[in-house]
Amino acid sequence: MKRLAVAVVFALATSAVAQTTPQTSEESQKFTSNVKQRVNAPSMSDVNCSGYVSPERYSRANHVRGGLHTPNAARFGQREYIYLGGGGYSIGTTYRIVREARDPNRYEIFPGQTKMVSDVGHLYNDVAQVKVTYMEGETAVAEIIMACEPAAPGDLVIPFQERPAVTFQPRTAPFERFQQFDGGPSGRILMGRDFDQFLGTGQKVYINMGASKGVKPGDYLRITRNYDPDNMAPVDQISFDARATEDTQKDPAKVTRKDMKKLPYRGIGELFILNVSDTTATGMITLALEDVQPGDVVEVTKR
Repeated sequence: MKRLAVAVVFALATSAVAQTTPQTSEESQKFTSNVKQRVNAPSMSDVNCSGYVSPERYSRANHVRGGLHTPNAARFGQREYIYLGGGGYSIGTTYRIVREARDPNRYEIFPGQTKMVSDVGHLYNDVAQVKVTYMEGETAVAEIIMACEPAAPGDLVIPFQERPAVTFQPRTAPFERFQQFDGGPSGRILMGRDFDQFLGTGQKVYINMGASKGVKPGDYLRITRNYDPDNMAPVDQISFDARATEDTQKDPAKVTRKDMKKLPYRGIGELFILNVSDTTATGMITLALEDVQPGDVVEVTKR
């Protein structure tokens, strides 16, 4: 019994010492999240249906005119036949159906968003892939062999180009909430797919940096956000007008908007690059510690 009592006392003492061992300065400076990424590799749908921003403005000459049951049907899906207007088609050739998209709400999520988007190009939704099976005059009959969403009259027909396969390597390093920016290329999230304002894991976003800044399919980019009122959505700026001090504080130090700009960027999450153009890229969010929003900063890190 005496030996058992001594062993128990020794174990408790050892545990207490271990719990009170101070952290090293390096450990205390890290704010690492314990959130682990559990995301599947991008599917063929993720790669081919994510949409993109491009400076190119496609001709309206080649477009969807209708479908097998026009005018009683105006939306066409997988394995349906559609009619393509324009010219230059050939039987057995695959084409891509895209839709130049616009936000009917015309709502600017962050200051300068509209101009930032127009500076880099036009947003296109991937609609479908079709194969021409029959020609008659200027009209081609095509079968929808892959549908991202229903095709509609007026959608554009462009040559099909296979998108590069992406090599997906799950991130194993812990995500750090606060991390010094190492000076690599950086940009911003222009918008989310379907014009979503609050985005999470698995959703697609478009950023204003691409191959010209070294971004390529398969890269991971860190998503960050600061406290600069000038970069915030108008609705978030309202909170700065609310009183933040306590009634019991005597002569509290004044915190100004200028002070807020000095606060560090905080890590929001990460995104995985699916495809790129020279100045833009499409990414899939793989980690989100809070809602990702258009206007958030994306950084290419050297790690």
